[in-house]
Amino acid sequence: MKRVCLFLAFLFCVGVHSIAQNMVYYYELEKTVTNGNQRSASGDGHYLAINSNGLYECDANGSSFGYGFVQYKNSNNGHPLFEGKAYLGRELSYVFNADYSRLNLYLGNGTIHVYTRRSSPSSESAKRIYRKEEVPAMAVYPEPASTVTPNRPARPPRECQVCKGSGREPRWSMVGATGSVAGKKKWCDICKKDEYYGHYHVYCETCRGKGYIE
Repeated sequence: MKRVCLFLAFLFCVGVHSIAQNMVYYYELEKTVTNGNQRSASGDGHYLAINSNGLYECDANGSSFGYGFVQYKNSNNGHPLFEGKAYLGRELSYVFNADYSRLNLYLGNGTIHVYTRRSSPSSESAKRIYRKEEVPAMAVYPEPASTVTPNRPARPPRECQVCKGSGREPRWSMVGATGSVAGKKKWCDICKKDEYYGHYHVYCETCRGKGYIE
Protein backbone atom coordinates (compact mmCIF):
# COMPACT_ATOMS: atom_id res chain seq x y z
CA MET A 1 0.00 0.00 0.00
CA LYS A 2 2.84 2.36 0.85
CA ARG A 3 4.47 1.75 -2.55
CA VAL A 4 1.19 2.51 -4.34
CA CYS A 5 0.83 5.81 -2.46
CA LEU A 6 4.40 6.78 -3.30
CA PHE A 7 3.79 5.99 -6.97
CA LEU A 8 0.63 8.11 -7.05
CA ALA A 9 2.49 10.96 -5.35
CA PHE A 10 5.21 10.71 -8.00
CA LEU A 11 2.64 10.98 -10.80
CA PHE A 12 1.16 14.08 -9.17
CA CYS A 13 4.59 15.71 -8.91
CA VAL A 14 5.34 15.00 -12.57
CA GLY A 15 2.34 17.16 -13.42
CA VAL A 16 -0.98 16.95 -15.23
CA HIS A 17 0.74 17.53 -18.55
CA SER A 18 1.72 13.87 -18.74
CA ILE A 19 -1.97 12.86 -18.75
CA ALA A 20 -2.45 14.32 -22.21
CA GLN A 21 0.55 12.71 -23.92
CA ASN A 22 -0.13 11.62 -27.51
CA MET A 23 -3.79 12.60 -27.31
CA VAL A 24 -5.83 14.18 -30.11
CA TYR A 25 -8.59 16.52 -28.89
CA TYR A 26 -11.19 18.55 -30.77
CA TYR A 27 -11.71 22.15 -29.52
CA GLU A 28 -14.61 24.42 -30.42
CA LEU A 29 -14.59 28.21 -30.08
CA GLU A 30 -16.93 29.44 -27.34
CA LYS A 31 -16.17 33.14 -26.96
CA THR A 32 -13.64 35.85 -27.71
CA VAL A 33 -12.25 38.41 -25.26
CA THR A 34 -10.96 41.73 -26.63
CA ASN A 35 -9.85 44.54 -24.31
CA GLY A 36 -11.74 42.87 -21.47
CA ASN A 37 -15.00 42.69 -23.46
CA GLN A 38 -16.42 39.22 -24.00
CA ARG A 39 -18.62 38.15 -26.86
CA SER A 40 -19.95 34.77 -27.90
CA ALA A 41 -18.25 33.29 -30.94
CA SER A 42 -18.43 30.20 -33.09
CA GLY A 43 -17.28 28.91 -36.44
CA ASP A 44 -13.83 27.73 -35.43
CA GLY A 45 -13.31 24.13 -34.46
CA HIS A 46 -10.02 22.28 -34.84
CA TYR A 47 -8.02 19.31 -33.60
CA LEU A 48 -4.90 19.53 -31.47
CA ALA A 49 -2.39 16.71 -31.03
CA ILE A 50 -0.84 17.09 -27.56
CA ASN A 51 2.18 15.23 -26.26
CA SER A 52 4.91 15.66 -23.64
CA ASN A 53 6.93 18.00 -25.88
CA GLY A 54 4.18 20.26 -27.18
CA LEU A 55 1.21 20.43 -29.51
CA TYR A 56 0.29 21.01 -33.15
CA GLU A 57 -2.86 21.45 -35.22
CA CYS A 58 -3.90 18.28 -37.00
CA ASP A 59 -6.72 16.24 -38.50
CA ALA A 60 -8.81 13.72 -36.58
CA ASN A 61 -6.09 11.09 -37.00
CA GLY A 62 -3.33 13.28 -35.59
CA SER A 63 -1.65 14.10 -38.91
CA SER A 64 -0.14 17.59 -38.79
CA PHE A 65 -1.27 20.39 -41.13
CA GLY A 66 2.26 21.82 -41.03
CA TYR A 67 1.48 25.17 -39.43
CA GLY A 68 4.15 24.98 -36.76
CA PHE A 69 4.86 23.33 -33.41
CA VAL A 70 3.86 24.87 -30.07
CA GLN A 71 6.28 23.85 -27.32
CA TYR A 72 5.30 22.83 -23.81
CA LYS A 73 6.75 25.34 -21.30
CA ASN A 74 5.48 24.52 -17.82
CA SER A 75 2.45 23.85 -15.66
CA ASN A 76 1.54 26.85 -13.51
CA ASN A 77 -0.77 25.87 -10.64
CA GLY A 78 -2.05 22.96 -12.68
CA HIS A 79 -2.55 24.99 -15.87
CA PRO A 80 -0.27 23.68 -18.68
CA LEU A 81 1.31 26.42 -20.80
CA PHE A 82 2.43 25.98 -24.43
CA GLU A 83 4.05 28.69 -26.59
CA GLY A 84 5.00 28.85 -30.24
CA LYS A 85 3.82 29.16 -33.84
CA ALA A 86 0.56 27.82 -35.26
CA TYR A 87 -2.17 28.73 -37.76
CA LEU A 88 -3.15 32.01 -36.02
CA GLY A 89 0.33 33.47 -35.61
CA ARG A 90 3.95 33.17 -34.60
CA GLU A 91 3.85 34.05 -30.88
CA LEU A 92 0.86 32.24 -29.44
CA SER A 93 0.22 31.07 -25.89
CA TYR A 94 -2.03 28.12 -25.15
CA VAL A 95 -3.17 27.90 -21.50
CA PHE A 96 -5.25 24.85 -20.55
CA ASN A 97 -7.03 23.90 -17.37
CA ALA A 98 -5.90 20.78 -15.51
CA ASP A 99 -7.87 18.20 -17.51
CA TYR A 100 -7.43 19.93 -20.91
CA SER A 101 -11.19 20.46 -21.25
CA ARG A 102 -10.82 24.26 -21.57
CA LEU A 103 -8.32 26.34 -23.53
CA ASN A 104 -7.38 30.02 -23.63
CA LEU A 105 -5.53 30.87 -26.84
CA TYR A 106 -3.71 34.23 -26.54
CA LEU A 107 -3.09 36.00 -29.85
CA GLY A 108 -0.47 38.59 -30.69
CA ASN A 109 -2.94 41.49 -30.75
CA GLY A 110 -4.19 40.90 -27.20
CA THR A 111 -7.28 38.93 -28.20
CA ILE A 112 -8.13 35.74 -26.31
CA HIS A 113 -10.03 32.89 -27.95
CA VAL A 114 -11.74 30.65 -25.39
CA TYR A 115 -12.28 27.06 -26.50
CA THR A 116 -14.09 24.06 -25.02
CA ARG A 117 -13.14 20.46 -25.76
CA ARG A 118 -15.93 18.65 -27.62
CA SER A 119 -16.61 15.33 -29.28
CA SER A 120 -15.54 15.14 -32.91
CA PRO A 121 -18.15 16.87 -35.10
CA SER A 122 -20.14 14.84 -37.58
CA SER A 123 -20.09 17.64 -40.15
CA GLU A 124 -16.97 18.87 -41.92
CA SER A 125 -18.50 22.37 -42.00
CA ALA A 126 -17.87 22.69 -38.26
CA LYS A 127 -14.11 22.41 -38.74
CA ARG A 128 -11.60 25.13 -39.52
CA ILE A 129 -10.71 25.51 -43.19
CA TYR A 130 -6.95 25.99 -43.48
CA ARG A 131 -5.81 28.55 -46.05
CA LYS A 132 -2.14 29.38 -45.74
CA GLU A 133 -2.44 32.80 -47.36
CA GLU A 134 -4.79 33.89 -44.57
CA VAL A 135 -2.33 33.32 -41.74
CA PRO A 136 -1.80 36.71 -40.03
CA ALA A 137 1.61 38.00 -38.94
CA MET A 138 1.37 38.48 -35.18
CA ALA A 139 3.39 41.12 -33.34
CA VAL A 140 4.57 41.14 -29.72
CA TYR A 141 1.41 41.47 -27.67
CA PRO A 142 0.25 43.35 -24.55
CA GLU A 143 -0.90 41.32 -21.57
CA PRO A 144 -4.56 40.33 -22.20
CA ALA A 145 -7.36 40.42 -19.63
CA SER A 146 -8.02 37.32 -17.55
CA THR A 147 -10.83 34.93 -18.37
CA VAL A 148 -11.64 31.26 -17.68
CA THR A 149 -8.01 30.26 -17.10
CA PRO A 150 -5.04 32.26 -15.72
CA ASN A 151 -3.39 35.05 -17.66
CA ARG A 152 -0.44 34.21 -19.81
CA PRO A 153 2.68 34.50 -17.59
CA ALA A 154 4.53 37.80 -17.96
CA ARG A 155 7.63 37.66 -20.15
CA PRO A 156 10.92 38.86 -18.63
CA PRO A 157 12.42 42.08 -20.06
CA ARG A 158 14.74 41.56 -23.04
CA GLU A 159 18.04 43.38 -23.48
CA CYS A 160 17.83 46.05 -26.16
CA GLN A 161 19.68 44.76 -29.21
CA VAL A 162 20.41 48.28 -30.47
CA CYS A 163 22.25 49.67 -27.45
CA LYS A 164 23.19 46.27 -25.92
CA GLY A 165 21.71 47.24 -22.57
CA SER A 166 23.52 50.56 -22.17
CA GLY A 167 20.61 52.85 -23.00
CA ARG A 168 22.94 54.72 -25.38
CA GLU A 169 22.84 53.99 -29.10
CA PRO A 170 26.24 53.87 -30.88
CA ARG A 171 26.90 56.20 -33.81
CA TRP A 172 29.87 56.97 -36.06
CA SER A 173 30.91 60.19 -37.80
CA MET A 174 33.47 60.89 -40.54
CA VAL A 175 35.82 62.58 -38.04
CA GLY A 176 37.76 59.38 -37.46
CA ALA A 177 38.17 58.72 -41.18
CA THR A 178 40.38 61.76 -41.84
CA GLY A 179 43.37 63.55 -40.40
CA SER A 180 45.87 62.25 -37.85
CA VAL A 181 43.33 59.91 -36.23
CA ALA A 182 42.32 58.15 -39.45
CA GLY A 183 42.20 54.39 -38.90
CA LYS A 184 43.03 54.73 -35.18
CA LYS A 185 40.99 53.50 -32.25
CA LYS A 186 40.33 54.57 -28.69
CA TRP A 187 38.70 52.90 -25.70
CA CYS A 188 34.87 53.30 -25.31
CA ASP A 189 33.62 53.00 -21.73
CA ILE A 190 30.09 52.14 -22.91
CA CYS A 191 31.01 49.50 -25.49
CA LYS A 192 33.87 48.20 -23.31
CA LYS A 193 36.18 47.88 -26.29
CA ASP A 194 38.34 49.94 -28.65
CA GLU A 195 36.38 51.82 -31.32
CA TYR A 196 37.51 53.96 -34.24
CA TYR A 197 37.72 57.72 -33.71
CA GLY A 198 34.43 59.35 -34.60
CA HIS A 199 32.54 56.76 -32.55
CA TYR A 200 30.04 58.24 -30.06
CA HIS A 201 26.71 57.47 -28.36
CA VAL A 202 23.27 59.09 -28.28
CA TYR A 203 20.05 58.45 -26.36
CA CYS A 204 18.57 55.11 -27.49
CA GLU A 205 15.10 55.68 -28.93
CA THR A 206 14.40 51.95 -29.27
CA CYS A 207 14.33 51.26 -25.52
CA ARG A 208 13.89 54.92 -24.44
CA GLY A 209 17.19 54.86 -22.58
CA LYS A 210 16.26 51.92 -20.34
CA GLY A 211 18.58 49.36 -21.90
CA TYR A 212 15.84 46.73 -22.09
CA ILE A 213 12.51 46.15 -23.78
CA GLU A 214 9.55 44.90 -21.73
